[in-house]
Order: sequence, then structure tokens, then C-alpha cells
Amino acid sequence: MSRSKLGFLAHVLETAGSGATRERIASESNASHKLVGRSLGLLENLNLLIEKHNSQTSFVTTDRGHQFLHDYEKLTKQLGIDDYPTWRRALCKYRLAFK
Repeated sequence: MSRSKLGFLAHVLETAGSGATRERIASESNASHKLVGRSLGLLENLNLLIEKHNSQTSFVTTDRGHQFLHDYEKLTKQLGIDDYPTWRRALCKYRLAFK
């Protein structure tokens, strides 16, 4: 099944979570650096993601971004759309448990 544009943006937000580099986001979302770069810019403009400049530039999902993910998951469940796979939710919870 191909991803929707909205599903892809949700995946980027989920991957960024509490911090991820552009390379990690591109790798985990299986997308080109160009597409990821455009998506990061859009998400930053919408205040769903912020760029942090530490030792390595990383991107972090904002509270508004987390709310978007929550609403997106709820909507896809209500509509019966399998654009937010169960294994991604499990992986996200696993990552959060070990940070």
C-alpha cells in the first residue's frame, strides 16, 4: 500500500519524536533527502516540528505535532484506514520506553 502525503508527514513527525537527524528521518521513512527536506520545512512552518542545533542538527516534534499525531491516529482508526500501521505505533512506544 502506498502512503498518503498526510501519512508520510505523520511518519516524519513520529520518527522525529524527541529528536532525530535529517539522515535518520530519511532512512526510516525510506524517502529521498530532497523529499524529507521539503517535508521538514513544511512541518516547521506549521509549528509541528522544530530544528535544534546541538552537536548535531536534529528535529524534534512539538507538542502541537504530538497532538496532530494523536488526532491523525484517531481519525484513521475511525475511518478504517490502514495508513498508520500497528507496527509503527509499537515501535514508537518501544523507542519512548528506552530513551
